Amino acid sequence: MSARPAKRSLALLLGGMLCLAAGAALAATETLSAATYQRLQQTQKLIEAGKSREAIVTLEQLAASSADRPYDYAMVMQYLAHAQIVNEQPQAALRTVTAALQRSDLPPDIAVGLQLYQGKLLVIGGRFAEGLAALDAWLAGTTEPVAEGYYYQGYALYHLGRYAEAQRAVEQALAQSRRSSEAWRELLLAAYVKGGTFDRAETLLASWISQSPKDPLLWKRLAAVQVEHQNHAGALATLMVVERLQPLSASELETVVRLHRSLRMPEKAARLLDSWLQTGRLERSSSQQRLLADLWLEARERERATEAYAKVAATSKNGELDEIVGKLRMEDGDWPRAANALARALDKGGLREPERTRLLLGVAWVKAGEADRAVAVLADVARQPGMRATAEHWLRVVDRARHSDQE
Repeated sequence: MSARPAKRSLALLLGGMLCLAAGAALAATETLSAATYQRLQQTQKLIEAGKSREAIVTLEQLAASSADRPYDYAMVMQYLAHAQIVNEQPQAALRTVTAALQRSDLPPDIAVGLQLYQGKLLVIGGRFAEGLAALDAWLAGTTEPVAEGYYYQGYALYHLGRYAEAQRAVEQALAQSRRSSEAWRELLLAAYVKGGTFDRAETLLASWISQSPKDPLLWKRLAAVQVEHQNHAGALATLMVVERLQPLSASELETVVRLHRSLRMPEKAARLLDSWLQTGRLERSSSQQRLLADLWLEARERERATEAYAKVAATSKNGELDEIVGKLRMEDGDWPRAANALARALDKGGLREPERTRLLLGVAWVKAGEADRAVAVLADVARQPGMRATAEHWLRVVDRARHSDQE
C-alpha cells in the first residue's frame, strides 16, 4: 500500500499539451501565412481522421518549404511532433522539437512553448535530468507558467530523488490547476511518503477520505502510511475502521497483531491471534503458532506460552523450541518434563550452545531425582573446559545426596 506516482499512457500524458499546440497554431492566423494555415488545417483533419502517417508526410514536406519563415516553421514543427505522438513515435517527436529549438530565430513565445514540449517528452521518456533542465529553461523564459509544466517538473524531481523539491512543484501545479488530477495527487502523495513528510501524507489522505468516507481502500492506504510513519496507534485505529467497512485480509489481521505488540499490548495481541487462528481467519501455521507462544510469554502467561511452544516444537525438526520449553519447565520446577524437553532438543540438534543445554539437562535430572542419568550427562559435560567447574559442582551435589541417602 505504499504510495507511488501512477503511470499513464503517452497519449493521456500529452493529451492536454497536444490540444494546446494545435489550438495555438490555428488561433494565430494573423501571424501564419495563409498557405501554411490552410495546410495545417488539412493535416489536423487527417490526424482527427486517424491518418496520422499521411499527416506526418505532409508536415515534413511543409517544414522543409517553410524553413525560411521562422514562425511558420515553428508552428509546423509543433504540428509534426503532435502527429508523431499520435502515431506513437515519441522519440521522433522529441527529435522534431529539439531540431526546432536549435534555431536561434524562433519567436520567443514559440521557443518557450517548445521548451515545455521538449521537457515533457524527455520526462515521459525517462530522461529526467535532461527533462528537468528543459523545464527549468521553460520556467525561466515564460511569463505565464502553466500548471502542467510544474507537474512534469515535480515528476522529474521525484524520479531524481529530490522529494522536497518535487513536493513544492506538484503543490504549485495543483494550486494553479482548475480541476484536480488523480495522477497529480498521487504523485504528491508519493513525494510526501518518499520524502518522509508523513504528516502531510496523512493530511492529504484524510482529505480524500472526507470525500469518500466509505472507501476501504483509502483507509487502508492511510493505515499503510501511518505504519511507515510509526504512528502505530493511529494505524491501529484506522484498521479498525476498515474492519467495520469490510473484513480485513489475513495480512491486515497480522498487521493488527503486530501493532498491538508494538504498543506493548502483548496479551491483547495474543488473544486476537488465538481467536483468529481458532476461527480460521488466519492459517494455523508453525510461524503463527510460534508468534502466539512469544506473545503469551511477553504477556507473562507462562502456562499458555509453554503449551504453545510445546505444540510448535512437536512438529519442528530443530531443537530450539524444545530447549525453550525445557527452560520454561525448569523455571516452573517441573523437572521431569523439563529434562525430557531438553533431551529432545539435544536429539534434534540445531542449538546455539549444545553443551550449555546438556548442562541444563544434567541439572534437570539432578532436580528430578534421577542421579544416574544426571551423572552420565554431567560427567560428559565436565570434560568441556568452559563447563567443568559448574558440572563438577552438580556432580558433588549428586554425590552428597547419595551419601545422605546411605546414612
